[in-house]
Amino acid sequence: MKKRYIASLCTVLFVALFLNPAQATMISYDLQSFTGEPMEMTLTINDASLSGYLRFDLAVDSGTTGNIGDLRGFFFNIDPFAPALAPSDFFGTHLTQVLISDDSLDRAGSGNTIVPAGLFDVGIEFGTPGITPDDIQSASFYMSTKGGAITLDSLTSEADDMGFFFAARFTSVGLEGSEREGSSKISLLGAGSPVPEPSTMILLGAGMLGIVGLMRKRKGMSA
Repeated sequence: MKKRYIASLCTVLFVALFLNPAQATMISYDLQSFTGEPMEMTLTINDASLSGYLRFDLAVDSGTTGNIGDLRGFFFNIDPFAPALAPSDFFGTHLTQVLISDDSLDRAGSGNTIVPAGLFDVGIEFGTPGITPDDIQSASFYMSTKGGAITLDSLTSEADDMGFFFAARFTSVGLEGSEREGSSKISLLGAGSPVPEPSTMILLGAGMLGIVGLMRKRKGMSA
């Protein structure tokens, strides 16, 4: 009986460790302003939400600077896969347009520029200019993995000529309740690291606790 129990736990751990990671990884980044008003944004990318797609979650982080802003654009590189992608490979909240052009994008829509940052492969426009009718503090979108060829590592394999992996454009920046007349361009400062999904951690934790409990029980019986 005990041997079967240990075998079952080992099976659970094997599934969690060796079968799940390809579908249960996420990376989080903190982006900070490099021009304009002080501004911060969190970026989380994961491959577990929808099979065949990477999910991007962008959100204003006012905790340090106190400033908020209207999200207008997001830019990143995806070499060597940019030529294979099409705007139809993207969908999500607040997407106005998606532009794809290998190493040549520094703007996406009217006033939505990331200059003086370098040139990117993908430029995404969110919403409309101004905070009326939309004042976008967060947005999520999905990008096709093209049958599994594109992974999280694909997003950090190429920086632009200023060393940026990601960049974002905010307008109407300022303290909440103020006139918010500033603007900001922000970028990745530092690197993210893969983090197991919570479901995987729970699975691993349950298995480890079961093994520890069984070992203690056996020790008590042999005493």
